[in-house]
Amino acid sequence: MLKQAIEKSKTDRPGAIVDYTTIIHTKDAPPGIRASALFNRGLAYSHDQQPDLAAADFKAVLTMPDAPANVVNAAKERVERLRKRADRGQPPPE
Repeated sequence: MLKQAIEKSKTDRPGAIVDYTTIIHTKDAPPGIRASALFNRGLAYSHDQQPDLAAADFKAVLTMPDAPANVVNAAKERVERLRKRADRGQPPPE
């Protein structure tokens, strides 16, 4: 389902956000899949000009004890980018 959501995000970002949310709330989803869904939903929120929701998802990844290191590192980078944009008063990318 994660791969389908990622593919959907290219043409239907709101639909992908719904799919990511479903994955995030699936209790038996492996931690790596949940972390990736949170990260990708954060990207979708960022592209939809919703930096607060994006930051919340990226920060949630950082609190996951079993999140893969590559996803955690990518989330850290995104949190920092959002912080720098906010400091400069720049909107998120479209």
